[in-house]
Amino acid sequence: VTWSASVDSLDHWRYDGVIFEVTKNAKGEYLHKEKWGDVLYAPDVAEKTEPDGTKTYYLYPNNQAGGRNGMVAKSKRPDGPFEVINWNPEKPNETIGVLGFDPAVFIDDDGKVYAIHGYGTVKCTELYPDMSGPIEGTERVIIPEGNGVGEGHHMYKINGMYYLISTDYRPNGRTLCSRSKSIWGPYETRVITADETYGYH
Repeated sequence: VTWSASVDSLDHWRYDGVIFEVTKNAKGEYLHKEKWGDVLYAPDVAEKTEPDGTKTYYLYPNNQAGGRNGMVAKSKRPDGPFEVINWNPEKPNETIGVLGFDPAVFIDDDGKVYAIHGYGTVKCTELYPDMSGPIEGTERVIIPEGNGVGEGHHMYKINGMYYLISTDYRPNGRTLCSRSKSIWGPYETRVITADETYGYH
């Protein structure tokens, strides 16, 4: 589902309904006999400006179903509907490519596209220019396990610096910011807020 608000009035939000669900495979057949949908976590949406000036929105839903972990969907509107674009033509229940936990998709100034993903061990993978999935052999660890970085990643670039925002529940609810001069690191991490619950506990 999605909610929307004017940037000039962020205290008035509108519920826009369901914009994406995964109940059927590439052939239009139900994936589960009970007709329920896949479980989707911490989705990210990236906006891409096309050569003709129009905008396309790409959704990376962190689908945890086996074989669909690198799912990508697109729409001409941020409120959908979104359609999956990377079904495997040989295996209709699966998508092509794998992205790790909670991918954050970032389009850099030079047009290159990256996904930052993982829990604890954070990785960066370059994506194809058409946003459809990871380029094989480009995945690298950018923040090793043990640096306190968790999940729910979002990447920003401000004045030439890369800022990765994430959350972690170990040992308590925290929001963290990791900063680097290169998207590939190395990163320094600082705690922004601590002892948050995020409604989790």
